[in-house]
Order: sequence, then C-alpha cells, then structure tokens
Amino acid sequence: MKIANLAIAVATLTVGSFAFAQNQQDVSKQDQQQDMSKKWEEMRKEAISAKAILAGDIKSRFSGIGQVEYLILNETGDAVEYVIWDRPQPLSAVYLGQEGFLNFDAVDVEYSITGDVNLIVEDAEVSLPRDELKITRSEADHRMVDKLIGSKIEFKDGTTREVEDILIHPETGKVTHYVVAMDPDDFFEQELRAVRVNEVEVSDEGNIRADLSVEEVEQQQDFDIDFLG
Repeated sequence: MKIANLAIAVATLTVGSFAFAQNQQDVSKQDQQQDMSKKWEEMRKEAISAKAILAGDIKSRFSGIGQVEYLILNETGDAVEYVIWDRPQPLSAVYLGQEGFLNFDAVDVEYSITGDVNLIVEDAEVSLPRDELKITRSEADHRMVDKLIGSKIEFKDGTTREVEDILIHPETGKVTHYVVAMDPDDFFEQELRAVRVNEVEVSDEGNIRADLSVEEVEQQQDFDIDFLG
C-alpha cells in the first residue's frame, strides 16, 4: 500500500512539474510575443522603405513634377540629404518644373490608397536645377541608396549577405535599419532581418559592415513588410 501511495505521489508530482514547466513556457512565449509586438509598433513609427520611395513620384499638392531617381545620403551616411528627380517624357504635358534636386527636408512623404509612396513638395519653387548640386558623381557614389541596396553587408564573423532594403524615417530622412536577406540560397523565403543602423558602418568606399555576427542577426526580430504601411 505504501509503495502504491508513493507511486501515486511521484506521478502527481511529475504531472504537476510538467504542468508548471508548460505554463512557464506559455508565459515566456506570451512575453516574447508582447515584446515583439512592441518592437514592431516602435518600428512602424520610424521607418519607411527606401525602395518604395525610389519607385515613387515627386509631386506638388496639385500636380505631378517628376519621378524620384536617386536618394543620396549625407557625408556621415546616417540620413538622406538629397532627392534627385527626373522628368520623364509624357504623352501629354502633365509634368511641371525642370529636372533637378531637392533637400529631403523640403518634402513630405505621402502614402496612397494603393500602397504607393510619393514625395510631396509644398512649394514647387524649392526644386533646384542639377547644376546647383554641390556634390560630384564620384563623391556621391558610395552615398547613393540605390547602390547600397543590393550590395553585400559583411558581419563581424566574416560572413556576407545582401542588403535587401534600407529603411528611413519619413520625417527626418534618418536611416533607421538595413534590411538583410539572411538565406541567399532560397529564392522565395529570404528570411529578412532588420538590423538597426547603429550596428552598421558604411566606409568611404561604400563597403558595408555590421558589428554583429550572422547568428546574432538571425536571433533578432524578423522583418515584416506590413509595418511599413
């Protein structure tokens, strides 16, 4: 009888321990989900896809001006300084102004109902002709966002991956994240990660390095395109 009671007690203790451990795992998962949700909530407020801007138009409040051609970072590489725009040759004269450039702080970011991103100029007179741009092509080469996107980023363990996108603050133009494709061999499931800019350095030659290992980056939150909208 004592042996049977002991067996029952051990079984009860085992079941209770398992239930406690399972409950702790559930609590831990909930904490991780809440933490992840908070991170994405913060990121939604501070980041927008540079790819989306490069694919968009630049407009006044009443008409089109042209298409965004280049985004150029400042000398320290931590913010978009210039927007270079080009006027295409439309079938009808619907574009105003001349091709040129703007300072990023002269535009507002507009999200259309279709999900497109455009830059809005409050005052069309602030658009400047290209010959007034105080930077040469060679000086801008390593600061052009479209060139940084698609470049290799090197991690501190020597591993390289591809920069899929660069995220910027829509109001200040500050670079906030580098989006990295972690699985170069998978065409569809790229396992994107958003690496905060304070972990990244861009050299004068345009070489991009992260102060993290691949393993450390993989442990960070996934990239979610939904937070850009």
